[in-house]
Amino acid sequence: MNEVLTLTIIFGFIFILGAVLIVNSEKLSFNSKRGVTFSLLVALFSGIAVVNDAYILKSYEAFSFTTIMSFLPGVILALAFPKEIVKIKKILKSREIRWMIVLTFFYAIQAVSYYLAYQGGAPISTLATLTKASIVVTVILAAIFLKERSNLPKKAVAAAMVTIGAILLS
Repeated sequence: MNEVLTLTIIFGFIFILGAVLIVNSEKLSFNSKRGVTFSLLVALFSGIAVVNDAYILKSYEAFSFTTIMSFLPGVILALAFPKEIVKIKKILKSREIRWMIVLTFFYAIQAVSYYLAYQGGAPISTLATLTKASIVVTVILAAIFLKERSNLPKKAVAAAMVTIGAILLS
């Protein structure tokens, strides 16, 4: 799966990145060195994870990989923080567990769809960039369902920019 970086792809990425910056412009603050450090680490590890996933998926099936990839972090966290395991009983008995199960179903669909898209020939750089559109979708859904309606015009502009960016990437 050879990928070619074109000017169109670069502009698509810029549109999507611009939309994310517009939506979060009030929240962007570099007052906290610790927050910036964590953000940079997230970006680094996310990039490594995406490339690693793409490498593994060249010789592994998406459904099985998603199952293992979703299960292993829980095992690692349980081993790293064994005292936290006792809190699982409280979560399993809570009313929120039903919503967690429903939302886990949607996450599973998203994860398998992402990996199947890659295995179907979509370049990983395009896929990784397109998934950032979920940030704007999240903001719009928050406005609808969580009543977070401040700055709706700015959010609408950002959604339009993501759409343009996605078209340029495809």
